[in-house]
Amino acid sequence: MQKNSKVKLRARLNRCMRFTPAIFALLVFSSLATAAIVSGIVYDSQLEPASDAVVEINTVPVQRMVVQKGFYSFNVPTGNYSLRATSGSNQSVEENVSVREDGEFTIDLILFGLEPIEEINVEEITEQDFPTPIASLPSPALPAQTAENDSAALVLAATALLAFFYLLWFVKLRKPPVQKELPNQNTVKTALRKPVSSQPTVIAQRTFAVTQSQKQILDKLAESGGRMTQKEIRKALLHLSEAAVSMDLTELEEANLVKKIKKGRGNVIKLL
Repeated sequence: MQKNSKVKLRARLNRCMRFTPAIFALLVFSSLATAAIVSGIVYDSQLEPASDAVVEINTVPVQRMVVQKGFYSFNVPTGNYSLRATSGSNQSVEENVSVREDGEFTIDLILFGLEPIEEINVEEITEQDFPTPIASLPSPALPAQTAENDSAALVLAATALLAFFYLLWFVKLRKPPVQKELPNQNTVKTALRKPVSSQPTVIAQRTFAVTQSQKQILDKLAESGGRMTQKEIRKALLHLSEAAVSMDLTELEEANLVKKIKKGRGNVIKLL
């Protein structure tokens, strides 16, 4: 009986071992099916692809890479992450990334920062470097006639000011009131009957070359009734990065084609 039970147990174990590779492969492929690719280009403050910049994303474990010619790429599962890029010249940028489904997502990063401040060597100053203080001299006594001269000058200035105001009031009183001449009724009728020129007014316009991406933004604004938020434009044009959309909107605003309206933490774009 014991031998038969051992034989049956071994047979069951052998059956389980047959299905183990299939179960492992199923788990691996299911994890790969929900993975997404987050990639892009890191630019420096001069909008050139940055080299030797460190890009990392806080997956588990953390993924980190040193980019060459600005390009980076990460394979991440669905979730919310923080994407950060740093450079050796005190420049850094951080973006929040939300991956809700598999696919390829392009996020370009622009490094901003301040140049390091040069150290200033300050030499020690000793007491010998200060000039010798000069003894204060006693102020000379003012003669008694100075107070009398000041009083006379003050009275003279007050008299002149009163005379000026009296003269101004007298001239204004003698000036006759100005009567406004009412327009003649015939003149009004003639002005109303004046024909309007049929020639169109020519307004000088500055030529502006619209790029392909800027034309797509203008088309989306026209389809949406001439008003969209910057975030809605970014979602409608997923092939354009956030930095590219921001630069295109700045150029279109300078060309008086659109107008940015600050609303909360975002911008509302209005087609002009």
